[in-house]
Amino acid sequence: MWQFLCGKEHTTDDARIVSLEEVYALHPSIGEVADMPCGFYINKSKVKPPMYVGGFIY
Repeated sequence: MWQFLCGKEHTTDDARIVSLEEVYALHPSIGEVADMPCGFYINKSKVKPPMYVGGFIY
């Protein structure tokens, strides 16, 4: 399961279900982390790569 968050607070009413194919079409760079282990997170700058892989979280 993947979550894409923007750093703001949202309610469950704000949540949307989208396919990973749709996300990839908008942001192909997501393919760079397709094999990321479960429980890790990415912090991606709006300005430029690289993506930063964070530690194990639950």
